[in-house]
Amino acid sequence: MNPATNEFLVNQQISGTQTHPQVASDENGGYVIAWTTTGNTIMARRYGAHHQPVTDEIQVATAAIKAFVYYWKEGKYLIAWNGNPSGMKVLQADNTLSTTYALGSSDEMDLDVRGDIVLAAYPSSGHIYLRKWDLLTQAWAGTAMQASETPSNNYKLPQVRWTSTGGIVAVYSNGSGTRRIYRKTFNANLLAQTPEEILQTTSGTVNVVKASINVHDQLLIYAKFGVNGTDVFWGQVLDADGTVLAASVGNMSAPYAYYYSDCELFDNGAVVLTNNYMTSLNDPENYNVRANYGISFGSPNTGWQVASNTVSGEQRYPAVAKLPNGGFLMVWNGNGFQGDADGVYARAFDAAGFPGLTTATPLPIVVDETGTTQGLGLQLGMAPTGNVVVDLTVSDPTEASISAAQLTFTSTNWNQTQTVTITGVDDAEDDGDITLHVLATMNTSTEDPIYAALPPQQFAVVNRDDDATLTMPGELSFCRVDGTAAVVISATNNGDPLGAPTVVSSNPSIVPDAAIAVTEASTGIFHISISELPDNAPGTTTLTFSVSDGTFNYSGNFEVATLGVAPQITWADMELASTAATTYQWYLDEAAIAGANDQTWTPVANGNYTVETTDGDGCTDLSEIFYFGSTGLGSPVPMRDLHVFPVPARGIMTVQGAKPGDDLFLHDLSGRQVARTRVVAHEATFDLSPIAQGCYLLRVSGSMEHSQLVVVE
Repeated sequence: MNPATNEFLVNQQISGTQTHPQVASDENGGYVIAWTTTGNTIMARRYGAHHQPVTDEIQVATAAIKAFVYYWKEGKYLIAWNGNPSGMKVLQADNTLSTTYALGSSDEMDLDVRGDIVLAAYPSSGHIYLRKWDLLTQAWAGTAMQASETPSNNYKLPQVRWTSTGGIVAVYSNGSGTRRIYRKTFNANLLAQTPEEILQTTSGTVNVVKASINVHDQLLIYAKFGVNGTDVFWGQVLDADGTVLAASVGNMSAPYAYYYSDCELFDNGAVVLTNNYMTSLNDPENYNVRANYGISFGSPNTGWQVASNTVSGEQRYPAVAKLPNGGFLMVWNGNGFQGDADGVYARAFDAAGFPGLTTATPLPIVVDETGTTQGLGLQLGMAPTGNVVVDLTVSDPTEASISAAQLTFTSTNWNQTQTVTITGVDDAEDDGDITLHVLATMNTSTEDPIYAALPPQQFAVVNRDDDATLTMPGELSFCRVDGTAAVVISATNNGDPLGAPTVVSSNPSIVPDAAIAVTEASTGIFHISISELPDNAPGTTTLTFSVSDGTFNYSGNFEVATLGVAPQITWADMELASTAATTYQWYLDEAAIAGANDQTWTPVANGNYTVETTDGDGCTDLSEIFYFGSTGLGSPVPMRDLHVFPVPARGIMTVQGAKPGDDLFLHDLSGRQVARTRVVAHEATFDLSPIAQGCYLLRVSGSMEHSQLVVVE
C-alpha cells in the first residue's frame, strides 16, 4: 500500500476511552470522523483534503452507544448514533449542529442518503424494516416497510444502499437456524422488486455485515463469520442485477479477530477491506488493524497489511472511506505513537499500483445486439523493464467482437491508455443478456519476466439481447357495434421484464386508437379490447402491438376486420324498405311492431320508424330514424308561432317558438333524417354546412307535432 500520511491522533481529549470511530468523505476530499468517548458521548471532527483538522473536536450527543457518519451535500454531514433512542444531527457546512432528529430505538440501524432522503434499515421484532426520513421536512416520509420474509429467522445486521437510479438494495443476516447472508431489492417506494436471495450460508455465526456500492450499482459485501472457534472473513462483488462479478474478495481466516470490519468499492472496481486480528495468542503485536487494497474487484491486491505505524498494544475497530483521488482514509482506535493509549487514529493512503493490466473503463462494458460499441481502455499498472505484448480475445465471439487482437506496451507508454472497441453481435435467439469477457493473455514475446508470468486477466462484457418472443393472434373479425375483448398476446423475454404495452391502428377511421385498451393480465400475457364502434365504417385495419424492456422495443402486427353495415330506410311504392339483411324487426317510436319482420313495411301510423337487422355476418344494427307523416312529406303542417331564419336558410339556421325540451328534426324529401337538435330557452340552431342545397322538412316533436318546409341554399 502507499501511505500518504503517517497515523495521526484525531481526538483532543486524552483521558478516558475513545472507541468505534467512523468516517465519511466529500467530493473535495475532505472528511468527518465521529466516535464514541467515555460516558457514551458522541464526538466528531472535520478535516480538509490536506488531512489537517478544520475544527476542534465537537460534542454531538450524549447517552449514545455508537456513532455513524454520512456525507449529505454542500459540505453537510449526517452524524447518527445507535441508542435508546437512536438519533441524528446535521453537521452544517459552517460546523454548527442541527437539532436532534429522533430515529427510534435500535442498536443496529444503518443509513444511506440520496438527495434529501435518508434511508434507514433496522431490526425490530425479528424482522428488518426500511423507512425513509425527509431531511427538509425533518420527519419520517411514510410508514416503515418490512423487508425480510421468514418470521423465525431473527434477522439482524442490516446494510442498505440507494442505487444510482433511485432503487434500493438491502443486505442482512439472521440470528436463528442456519446463518445466512441475504440480498433483496426494492423500488424508491420501498416495494420489493426481487424476493429474498441467499448469498452465503455458514455453519457458524454471522458477526459483521458491511456493504459498499459504486456509481455503476456494483455492490461489495464483506462479512465476518465465527466458525468452530475461527474467525472467517468473506467478500463478494455483485452486479446491479445480482450477478456475481467476484466470488471471493478478501477471503481469509484468523484465530482471533475483533467483531468488526469495513469495506469500500470504488467506481473503477478497486476494493479496500479492513479488519483487525492477532495471528495467535502469543502474537507480540497483539491486535493490529489491517487493510487489503486491490484493483479489478480485489484481484490483484496488496494482501493484508498492517495499516498503523504503531504495532504495540491493541488497535481495533477499523473503518474506511474512499477518497476522490482514488486513495482511502482509514480510522481506528487503540494505542498510538502520539501519546494516547486508547485514542482515535487515522491514516491516509494513495491508490496502489500492481503489475498487470488496469482500466478506468467502468465494468462491465455494455453493448447490445443492435451493434452498439464501447471502448475498453487498457494500460499497465507498473512500468515494465521491456516490451509487454498482450493478446486480446473475447470469450464468446457469437456475442461480441473486439477491434484489436494485440496491444504492445513499452517502458515509455506503459501508463498511456490504449483503447480497443467492443461491438455487440446480433443473433435471432431470445437468449437474454449474455455476460462474456475480454481475455487478456501475455504473449510469449513479452520481455518483462514479471509480466510474462502473469495469468490471463478478464474484463467483463454484457451483450444486451434485443430479441423477444411475441405470439400474435391471427386475423380477427368482430361486429363493429359490439366491439371485442377477445384478443390475447403472449410476450416473453429472456431478460428484463416487458412492460409499457401499446397498440396503434393503421386506419383510425376503422378502429381509432382511443377505442383500444391494452392491459397486462399476468406476466407476459396481454389482453387487448376494442370498444363499440357505432360511428365508424366497417373495414380492415392493421394493429401494431408494442412492448419494451426499458432498452429495446418489440412489436408485432395482426389484422382486424370490423363487420356490419347500418341498415338504411327508404320510401318507395307506399312502403318503407330496408337495405338487404338476413333478419328484420321494425319499430315505431322505439316500440317493436309485432309481425313486422320483412324487408319492407307499410306504415299505418305517423311517427318515427326504425329497423333493426341482422346481416350475414351475424351483426345486428339499428337504422337511423325515418319519420313518416300520413299527410305526406309534400303537405307539411305549418305552425304560426314557429319562426325560422334566415330565409332561405344557410350557415346556422335558428328556430324560435318551440318549447324547451322539444326535439327538432330535419328530413330530406325521402323522409331520411339529416339533422337533429333540441330546444333550449325557446330557441334551437342547426349547422347547415354539411347539408346539401334543396328543400327539407323541419319537424317539431314534443309538446306538439308540427312541420314545415325550409329551403337550404
